[in-house]
This record gives sequence, C-alpha cells and structure tokens, in this order.
Amino acid sequence: MMLMRDRSAPAVACHPSPFPRSRPSMKILSPVLSSTICIALACARPAAAELSPAEVYARAAPAVGTVELLNADGVAIDLRSAVLVAKNRWLTVCEGLATAASLKVSSTSQRLDAQLVVRDARRNLCALATPEATLSATPFAIRQEAPPAGLRVFAVSNALGLGVGISDGLVGGVRSFPEGSYIQFSAPVSPGSQGGALLDEAGSLLGIIEYRHRSGQNVNFAAPAAWIGEMEARAAADREENQRHEEAARLARDGRWTELNSLARGWTTTTPESPQAWRFAAQAAAQLADTAQAVHAWQGLQRLAPDSTESGIGLGTALLKQGQVEQALLLAEKLVARDAQDASIWFLYAQVLRAAGKAGEAEVAYRRATELDPWLIYAYAGLAALAEERGDVAASLAIWSRLSGLYPDIPGFRYQLIRGQLQAGQPARAFKALTQLPAGEAESATAHYWQGIVLRKLGRPVDAVAALRQSIARALPGDAQTWIALSIALSELRRHPEAIEAAENALKADPENPEAKFWLAVQLKDGGRAAEAVAIASGLLASRPADPAAWRVNGFALAILGKRREAIRSFEKSLELDPRQGKVWAALAEASYADGQDEAARRAYEQLRTVDPEYARQVYSTLIVTYEERAR
Repeated sequence: MMLMRDRSAPAVACHPSPFPRSRPSMKILSPVLSSTICIALACARPAAAELSPAEVYARAAPAVGTVELLNADGVAIDLRSAVLVAKNRWLTVCEGLATAASLKVSSTSQRLDAQLVVRDARRNLCALATPEATLSATPFAIRQEAPPAGLRVFAVSNALGLGVGISDGLVGGVRSFPEGSYIQFSAPVSPGSQGGALLDEAGSLLGIIEYRHRSGQNVNFAAPAAWIGEMEARAAADREENQRHEEAARLARDGRWTELNSLARGWTTTTPESPQAWRFAAQAAAQLADTAQAVHAWQGLQRLAPDSTESGIGLGTALLKQGQVEQALLLAEKLVARDAQDASIWFLYAQVLRAAGKAGEAEVAYRRATELDPWLIYAYAGLAALAEERGDVAASLAIWSRLSGLYPDIPGFRYQLIRGQLQAGQPARAFKALTQLPAGEAESATAHYWQGIVLRKLGRPVDAVAALRQSIARALPGDAQTWIALSIALSELRRHPEAIEAAENALKADPENPEAKFWLAVQLKDGGRAAEAVAIASGLLASRPADPAAWRVNGFALAILGKRREAIRSFEKSLELDPRQGKVWAALAEASYADGQDEAARRAYEQLRTVDPEYARQVYSTLIVTYEERAR
C-alpha cells in the first residue's frame, strides 16, 4: 500500500515484509520494524493539502490507541497513548512498561494483547506488537524533516484516560536534551498523552509525545518521528543494555528486590550514563526501604537529566521518606516554579507541605493537583487525610466513600473508609463495608485483620480473635500490628497468658515498636506481673518521656505494687501531658486518698467531673463515699 509521502521524500513503491506472528525475541530485531522503517524513509504519499482540525482528527483517531499496563491480577496500573506505525505495530514511550505484568492496546472497539518487541531505552521509545486483527486504521505517514518554528500542529492522544481527543498549538522550536533534539510545541497535553501523536496540518506524524520532558505551561515536547527509522540499529547497538533491562524488569515483576538492587548497583557502576540503571536502582531501594540509596539513585538520574520532572519528583519523594523535609520542600518549590501545570509536581508539593505541618497550603496544593488531573486519585486521598487531621470526620468519610465506590478494585481505599467509620463510632457500617471488598481480597491477611478490629468494636471478641488468627496465618511473620490487635482482643476475654504471649510476639516481630512495648506492659500489668510491666514501661519512658500512655501504664503497675507515691507522680505526669484522661484522674484520686492526701484526691475528683461527668458519677460510690465513710 502506498502511504502519504513526506514533502522531501521521493515517491517510491514499497513492499513491506510481513511481521512474525509468534512472539518476537528482543535479539531478533531486523525483521521487526522493517515495515516501520520503510514507512519512515520511503513509503510516503505525495504532499497533501492542509486539513481542518476535524479532518485531521477523523483520519488520525483510529490510529491512536491506548496502552494499558496491567498488574499480575489483570488490573490496570497505568495508561498511556500509542500510535499505529505499521500493520499491528504500535509505538509508545517505554517509561513504566517494565512495571507491568502484561500489556493491552485498545483501538476503536478492539482490545488486544501486546508484546514489547523493540526498545530504544535511551530515547524512551518502544514498539509493541499486537496479534493480527482487522483494523480500520491506516498507519501514519511520517514527516522526516524538522518542523519550523510557528508551524501549526495537533496533539492527538488519550489524555487523562478520557478517550482519544485533539488539541492544537504551534511548534516552538527544536530543543536539545541528552537523548537528542526534541520538538517543542504548545498544544495542551496531560498525563496519558505520552505516546500520542504530534501531527502537522496534513495529518503526517511529526513526533511521539513525551510527557516527562514537559517544563512549563504549554511547553511540551515530542520525540521526532524520524527517530522511528533508527530504532532497530540503536536497539542492536544497545543489546547488552536491553538484556540488562529485561533481567531487571523480570526481577521487579517477581518482587526480587535484593537481587534487583545488586544488579542495578553494578549496572550504575559500569554504565553510569544509563538512565534505566538509575531508575531500577531507585525502584529497588524504595522497595527495600533504603532511603539513602534511593536518594543517591535519583540524584544519579538527575545528573543525566537536570530538568527532568521524573527525577525531580523521585528525588523529592525519597528525601521526604528520609525525613529531609526542608530539602524536599526546596526541591518541590523549584519544580512548581518550573512547571506549574504538572499535577504530579503539585501532588509532591502537597505531600511535602503536609509533612512540614503546613496543612492549609497542603490543601491548596492537593486541590490544584486535582484541577490539573481529575484522575489523580491519591491527591483526593491526601485531602481526606487532611480532613481527618483537622477533625472533619464527615469530610474525610465522604472522600473515602467516593474513592472506594469509584475504584472498588483498589482495596486500600475501602480499608481507609473502614478505619474512618470506626473512628466515627460506626462499626456496623464498617462491617458492611468489609462485605464489599473485591472477591480476591476478602480472604487476604489485611481483610481478616480489619474483620478482627471491626468485630471487637461490635462486642464480639471471640470472633475477633478467630479473624485475627486467620490474618496472622496468612501474613508474613513480622506483622506486629496484628499481634497487638490479637493481644487486645484476648485481654478483653481475660485470657491474660495468651494476651501476654501475643504482645511478646508483636515485640519479637518489631523489637523497636513502641506500641508493642506499651501493650506488653499493659498485658503484664493485667496478668499479675506488675513488676515486669514497670520494667517495660520504664524502658519505654527512657526513649519516649513525653508519652502520656507510657506514664499511665507505669502508674497503674506501680499502684498494683503498692508504690503509691511513685504511682501518683506517674499519674500526674501523664495528666500533665494529656489532661483529658478520665480514668487517670480517677486513679490519681484513689491513689491520693490511699496515701492520706485527701485534698489532692478531691481536686483530682473535681477534675474528673470536668473531663468526664458520666464516669465521675460511676466512680462516686466506690471512690468518694468509701473514703468519706473512712474519714467519719
């Protein structure tokens, strides 16, 4: 078939060879893009008249597809655009493809399996093969020469996953980056546009939209379409790099993070100019919670591309996880100043502002992120967290309810809804929300954990214990939080030896976990081992002297041991840190009466009446009346 010819290319007949129908090997590159190269270099139609935007869209839209990146469960984790460059061959950006367990390409009414067949990693261009299918689309004709500044262009892509659409603008020029010269254009694009088509007024393909090189409002970039013809040779020259990439991608998909970390570190040492090496190093470090190595890896990528939004966001996120909030804030501010139209930058900025304690500014940043990208769901999650932090439970629940309804396949949103409902004193609603988990999630360790928590709140500790034991059976041995929850449920049943054992297992799972230490002290105190409880509480207070709960359990254990003066000091310290503890005021009053400090006891009781009048009435007969009778 003859295709539209570039204005500078001679009109010649072209007979592209068929593509192999079996899955191609990355090592067999020559036949894979032969048709594409033919299209790019020779198979072009004579120059065509300029088309209206509607005509450009009508011709181009069938040849622009959507690439879905799926996880192991077949759930889409990312979307981007792709362009049809030859029969059953699509071109898109490589970034992120390695994280997918499988790929799908959708075009018009078809949704097809796709395989990665050629990767030009340095230029971030990848070719995908789909099975033989009946497509109404005609592959794009390719314009070879660099477009002049001022040329009218059209961006056709699946922006924000809303469906293929069109926007127009002008070429701003050709700009140099480490990977080569990119076309700068002003047609608006959004997340999901990457891999889409940049077209001239004749509908010829000028470039592949490259979202990661955006650097300001309507300052966007596309990889020149002329690069398509160079992909085979470049992939062959980078065969060793691609082999490393394949191995790294396989390790990432399998979750073998220690091995990936070793591979990536060696890769960055031998080939420090490889962006892919630094990306995998950063990914492995993040999964291994090695924040220092993650910062180092993102800094390595940033050295290769100082203006890269990707490396800036990655470095900012790593700095935040490392606790370097001030540095992360400075970086986020620079990113916002450089590109105030990137939703992901505003999301990072919001996260950093929240960590810096600037809740009002963080809310503004989250909202700006959602304005720029209405599908940036974790920005809404940030707004929900802020609402919860300021005590607006209704607003927080409304957001979590909306997110869990819109995204039922993301169980994390439903778990947040359940947690919020429990905090709002709505355990029955939380139980109902548990029944709406995705089928594959209902038997998970996390689902059983929340079942245990909800059942305990519903006054069913026996069932709670059974659910929590199911969670432990399904979880990794180091799940301290579930052991803590089990310990609490067992203590409500007065099964103190088992409660102590569960708390000890929590501390074994996470020896530095202060919550595990606290609950072990509580269970030892309630289980008749008050001296051991004091020892645990004393150790906890050495590292957390401003923890009112630690002072509280220390006071109760000391009171059991008859050390009233020490108990009184612990109660007073706990109340100094948190005066809202009704039971501690009651305990202080009781300890003071027992120590002969009647006036101090009365003052403590009056404070109890202020803090918790109902509890004060409950303890009146056992506390005040008893000691008044003693006085008479």
